[in-house]
Amino acid sequence: MKQKKLQKPQIGDFIMRNNQCSALCRGGQEKGIVLNDKYYLHIDSLFTARLSRPEAQKYGKMLKFPLPTKKQIMLLADNVEKINGSLRQVGLGDCMLFGDMLHEFWTRRAAVNQLSDERRRVLFILPI
Repeated sequence: MKQKKLQKPQIGDFIMRNNQCSALCRGGQEKGIVLNDKYYLHIDSLFTARLSRPEAQKYGKMLKFPLPTKKQIMLLADNVEKINGSLRQVGLGDCMLFGDMLHEFWTRRAAVNQLSDERRRVLFILPI
């Protein structure tokens, strides 16, 4: 008997707390949204508040997550509609993505080079 081939996760699918992927929301079992075959958007740390550079770095250190790279942020910008649809499904419609992602969110490089009084949103993109 042939084994059924597992489907590759699609952008906007959910990665669950048990590290399995699902196209369906499963009532609080989601830890992130798939961005590609390498990365997911961590949703437990996502919120709408804007932080200063030192606050963003401190938050990342507390969670032991690095700030995303510019390339990782561009994954969001390229797939904003699918990601926003998934955020709505898990009840995070108030955290939807919009605007110029590179100026909306802190990145590793921006966190080093930007003025300390600037405030941006923070998110974390982690390996699957």
